[in-house]
Formats: sequence, structure tokens, C-alpha cells
Amino acid sequence: MIAQFDFLVAQGNRGTRHRDTRLSGLSPRLVEEMFELVQKINADGLSVLLMEQNVVQSLAIANRAYIIELGVV
Repeated sequence: MIAQFDFLVAQGNRGTRHRDTRLSGLSPRLVEEMFELVQKINADGLSVLLMEQNVVQSLAIANRAYIIELGVV
């Protein structure tokens, strides 16, 4: 899973990427690595649409956030 993110970063492609990976149930270190990779992808100039239940960590790296609760924004 992390290798796939590394591949996207290494490509340098400015296209759109979609990744559906649930972070719940992963080790805390692996979750941290995934968030670091998302930040790296964004820092390289690629926009990231992150849909994640870990609100605290998601808001810490977000430039903008929309919260959906029970289907309401």
C-alpha cells in the first residue's frame, strides 16, 4: 500500500489520483506514514481529496475541510 503512494510521488505526474484505502485498523506508525505521504504528494503540487474518519489528523494537514455528518455538509 505504501509502495503505491511512493510510486505516485515518484511519477511526478500532475494528473488526478484516487486512492480508496481505509486507515482504520492499521498500526499507528503505518497510519502516520500514510498521512506523511499524502502531505508529500500535496507538497509536490498535486491536489488531494482526502476522505477519512480520523478528523483530528486530517484537519492537521488540510488546507480546506468539509465535514459530512449523516449525509449533510
